[in-house]
Amino acid sequence: LPEAIEVTRAIQDEYYRANALAALAPQQPELLPEAIEVTRAIQDEYSRVSMLNSLANNLPQNLLSPILNEIQNIKDGYYRANALSNILPRLKLNDINCMFWPNSIIKKLAALDRKTMINCLPHLATSIVKLGNKQTLREAINAMHDISRQWP
Repeated sequence: LPEAIEVTRAIQDEYYRANALAALAPQQPELLPEAIEVTRAIQDEYSRVSMLNSLANNLPQNLLSPILNEIQNIKDGYYRANALSNILPRLKLNDINCMFWPNSIIKKLAALDRKTMINCLPHLATSIVKLGNKQTLREAINAMHDISRQWP
C-alpha cells in the first residue's frame, strides 16, 4: 500500500490523481483530505464536479463541508447545481449556512433544466424538509406542477 500511495501521488493529471487517492481511501482514510485538495486543483469544471460528486458520495460527514465550500467556487451554474443536488441530501442542517441558501443555492438549482430538476427533487426532498417542513416540500411540488401546466 505505501508503494501504491507513492505511485498515486506521482500522477500528474489532477483528476486521475484525485480519483486514485479516493480509491485508496477505504484502506487509508487519511488520504481523503488530500483527495479533496487535489480535486480543487482540477481546472476543467465538468471533471471537478464529477470528482466532487464521487467524493461526496463516499466521504464521512465531517468532510462534506469542504466539498460544499468547493462547490461554491464552480462558475458554471448547471455544474454547480448538479453538484449541489448530489451533496444536499447528505448534509446535516447545521452544515448548511441558511443565510447562503436562499440567495445562492436556490439560484443555482434554478439553473437546472426542468427535466433535471424534476429528477433531482426526490434527492432534494430531505433537504427541503430539513430547511422548511413537509408543507414546504408539498408547496415546491405543487409549484412545479403549476409551472409544468403553464409551460409543457
